[in-house]
Amino acid sequence: MVSKSQEILLIAVAIFAAYLVYQRLSVSEEDRIMEIFKTVESGLEQKQSSTVLSVISKDYEDSRNRRRTHIRDMILMFSRAVRNVMVSIREREIKIDGDNAEVELMVTVSLTIQSEDPALQTEDGSNPVLVFLTKEGGDWKVTGAEFPPRIEQWLQRMPRMY
Repeated sequence: MVSKSQEILLIAVAIFAAYLVYQRLSVSEEDRIMEIFKTVESGLEQKQSSTVLSVISKDYEDSRNRRRTHIRDMILMFSRAVRNVMVSIREREIKIDGDNAEVELMVTVSLTIQSEDPALQTEDGSNPVLVFLTKEGGDWKVTGAEFPPRIEQWLQRMPRMY
C-alpha cells in the first residue's frame, strides 16, 4: 500500500519529468544548433580545447582535409600562443534536412598572438564560414566546415603542429 506522502512524491516526480520532456521538446533544432556555436565561442575565449572538441564529430573533415586531430592541435596551439581572444558567432542561415544541417555563420574574431612575425600578431575581422553538422546520438556535432580564403591564408601562415 502506498502512503499519501509517497503518492504525492510520485506525482511530483512525474510532473517534473513531464516538465523536462516539455523543455527538451520546446527548444527548436535551430536553437540547439546555435547552442553548439555558443559552446565554441566560450571554449575559444577560455582557451579550453576540450569544450570546443566536445561539439566536433570524430568524423570531422573540412574543405582542406583537416581532421578532428588537426583541429585539436590548432586549438592547443592557440591556447599557448594567443594572449587575448574575443569571438562572436552569428547565424546567417540554417538549413536542416533530417539529421544533417548546413549553417552559414558570420564569425568575428579579435585576437592578439605572441609572435615575432608582425603579420601574425593581431587579427581582427568578420568572415563567413559554412559549417556542416550531423546528429549523432541525438546531439548535433560539427562534421565539416568551409573557410573563406582570408582565414585559409591566415591558417597557412601559422606554425604547424601537425
